[in-house]
Amino acid sequence: MDLRRGQAPMNIDLPKNNFDQDSPPISALFIIYFDIKAGYTIGWKRALDGVELEGVVEYKSLPSGLHTVKEDLIYFVHDNNAGLSAFVNAPAAEESRNAQMIAVGVMVPLSYGRLGRSWKHAENLKRMASELIKDTTKTEVLEEYWERHKGHGTTPFNEPESPTEIISTFRKVVILMI
Repeated sequence: MDLRRGQAPMNIDLPKNNFDQDSPPISALFIIYFDIKAGYTIGWKRALDGVELEGVVEYKSLPSGLHTVKEDLIYFVHDNNAGLSAFVNAPAAEESRNAQMIAVGVMVPLSYGRLGRSWKHAENLKRMASELIKDTTKTEVLEEYWERHKGHGTTPFNEPESPTEIISTFRKVVILMI
């Protein structure tokens, strides 16, 4: 180690997993799969009141063309929520067109910043999708995740994204106070 005179080594202890501390609460959690007879299907879902999933997340979480990809993250926006799904494509029997495709996704309020900071859930979504591709009926992991991360119907103040927005917000507050 090359230390200059009078300098101490920099030891920084980073938390191994600060996921639970700074991830936004989720408005919805779901699993989507492609059924060769029924098409895009929601296999399991939980959502806060007022968050619509049917006819929305199926097509945004499994967009056309993914059959050529092994895994991916898909971001989307719907109403006041940002969505993120972890897509997995695994080999399957010929009667399933040689592929099994699922996506495990969340929706988070956009009020938490750009894309609702949904990427904070990405690693856990990928892990759950990798587990569930083996057996989509083992939804206990989804239930646990939902209970641990679901929102409670309130959203925080929408944080400004840039100094210009901060000044604009400040001006509006000053004008309202006058």
